[in-house]
Amino acid sequence: MESDDDSDNFEDAVSDHRQRAVLRGSGSRQVAVSAAEFQPGAIVRVKVENFVTYEKAEFFLGPNLNMVIGPNGTGKSSLVCAICLGLGYPSSVLGRASAFGEFVKHGKDEAEIEVELQKKEDDPENYIVGLCIRKEDNSRRFTINDSRATVKDIQKLMKSLRIQIDNLCQFLPQDKVAEFAGLTPVDLLEKTLHASAPPEMIQWRNELKDHFQEQKEAQRSAEGSREQLKKMEARQQVLQADVDKLQEREQIQDTIEKLENMHLVVRYNEARKAYGDVKRRRKDAENNLKVLQRNCAPSLEAVNKKQKYQSQIQAAVEDRKMILLDAENTARRADDAIVSADGKFKELQSMAETEKASFDTKKEELGTIKRTITQLEAKRKVPREFDPGEFNRKIRELEHHKRVNDNEIEALQKQLAELKEEATAKRRRRDGLLEELQALDSQQGRILALLKRLDSDVARGYEWLREHQDEFEKEVFGPPMVTCSVKDQQYSDPIQSMLHSSDFFCFTAQTKNDHVKLSHFFYNQMNLSVTIRTCIKPLDAFQPPVPRHRLAEMGFDGYVIDYIDGPGPVLAMLCVEKKLHLSTVALQPLSDNNLERVLKGGAINQFACGDQTYRVTRRREYGDGATSTRIDTVRPGQYWTTQPVDESEGKMLKDQIEALNRELAVDKRKYKDLQDREEQLNAGAREIQDNMVRSAPWRPILIICGLTCA
Repeated sequence: MESDDDSDNFEDAVSDHRQRAVLRGSGSRQVAVSAAEFQPGAIVRVKVENFVTYEKAEFFLGPNLNMVIGPNGTGKSSLVCAICLGLGYPSSVLGRASAFGEFVKHGKDEAEIEVELQKKEDDPENYIVGLCIRKEDNSRRFTINDSRATVKDIQKLMKSLRIQIDNLCQFLPQDKVAEFAGLTPVDLLEKTLHASAPPEMIQWRNELKDHFQEQKEAQRSAEGSREQLKKMEARQQVLQADVDKLQEREQIQDTIEKLENMHLVVRYNEARKAYGDVKRRRKDAENNLKVLQRNCAPSLEAVNKKQKYQSQIQAAVEDRKMILLDAENTARRADDAIVSADGKFKELQSMAETEKASFDTKKEELGTIKRTITQLEAKRKVPREFDPGEFNRKIRELEHHKRVNDNEIEALQKQLAELKEEATAKRRRRDGLLEELQALDSQQGRILALLKRLDSDVARGYEWLREHQDEFEKEVFGPPMVTCSVKDQQYSDPIQSMLHSSDFFCFTAQTKNDHVKLSHFFYNQMNLSVTIRTCIKPLDAFQPPVPRHRLAEMGFDGYVIDYIDGPGPVLAMLCVEKKLHLSTVALQPLSDNNLERVLKGGAINQFACGDQTYRVTRRREYGDGATSTRIDTVRPGQYWTTQPVDESEGKMLKDQIEALNRELAVDKRKYKDLQDREEQLNAGAREIQDNMVRSAPWRPILIICGLTCA
């Protein structure tokens, strides 16, 4: 920076530049100063015309520090802007994003900028970069030494001269000071190198950065390897004790095996010795037997004869026993025939007595009829005058009584029909309650009663399904609570703990059409709230992940599906919904080793052992170790149970049956009373009819056919 005392020197420098400009303007393009005074790419001269506030001005710069001083508004920033635009950079580098046409002086059509740059040593003359800005179309036109050039040509020239207007370490406008202050030391170093260092230094720096990055990666990798080594060493130290124990165990097992082999040799020797002793004793016994047989031959012959005779007698005894048994059977049949004949005799005797009583009754009726005939003949012989008025009055009176009687009979018949219908409904209800009461004594009945108490909609649907099973393509199965059972009650509680309540109450269809039809009946017509599931796959399609013979090695008794008895489609549905073919069960708790083996294996994710159930959730996307285990206590099952039904339910059914029996008894008495009243009314109707006949002027002749009595 030059001080005010050096103003004379500055004026001399300006006059020198003017002289050099005059020389260049003469066409000879001579340079008045030596190349040593200006560095290649240094600005020698700036000329503007119709640019912002300048109408026409030309600036000559010195080879060292140049400073532009003046009050505000005199065009200092405009000169800086002219340099920036003249060297091919946009105005945004200055922090002022303006259109190029806005830099043309007001009232003018074009603005021109000319910037002269110091040449390189090998070039014959300086570079004069010219820029013409047209306000009308906001366009630019560049020239280099009066030759037309493009923006890329200008940028290429700037790059060769290492002019970096966009580098804050080389060109710092007023509006970019804050941005410059925010640069980090690394950024400042990078921009400084770009501004002043040779290209190979920048390349070296980039290579140094790459080497440093590789060093960091190597250090990071080495650190990770050291950590892994430490972990492996610690793990080896932890496992060393187990390895020692394992080796010691193998040695002990080898010793035990050798001792067991020696034990077999000892047992063999003992058995061989015992066999020799027994063989000798047997031989001695055989010799003694032969001696005894020779000595006791006569006595043995007599005994043998007696035994032979006894066997012959025994055969005869068996024959006689068979004959005796046949005789007993014959006697029994004869006795039964006698009893039957005696019963028929008593029956015929009773019929004869009944016929005799009937004969006496008919004789009495015959006497009565004969007397009636005699009276009627006597009345017929007595002459009697006919009174039409009296006859009509009696007839009308009798007809009135007859209509009243008929109406009462009709009302009684209606009451009898209603009472009979009510009694039929009550008997039907009583029979249903009796069936329920009898069903409580069976396992199936207890389950149905429990189903009605737990979910009435499911019970109604199941009863409807049993009556309409033939309407479906394939068999539709009721809820597993009714259709399935646990083969061994020891496993009932852990198995039921793995199922949800809805799994016990759902219906199972085997085709989609049956599912749709069943849904229509249950949901639309019966308005039931039930669950319907469909399973198309057969039960054989569900294979276990681990062979059954290997489950014992893991501490399990078997798969859950092996302990449930029921229809194949229902069991297949439970495999689809609850994965029972993949779930295992054990009555005893697993050992720590087996439990860890199952949790790490990944094949079994749901199992019950002891009094706990385990559900393992695995997140494969986070790796093999991303697992979570939920442990619950086995709760008592309430569906597949053999417990006796609640006595209160049976008592309630009995109370309802007794109440219906009492009502039926009352209805029976009412029905009997109504029948008696009907008989009375019918008798009255017959009497009225007889009176109407007797009141007639003619006399019907009663002809009684001859009665024969056996």
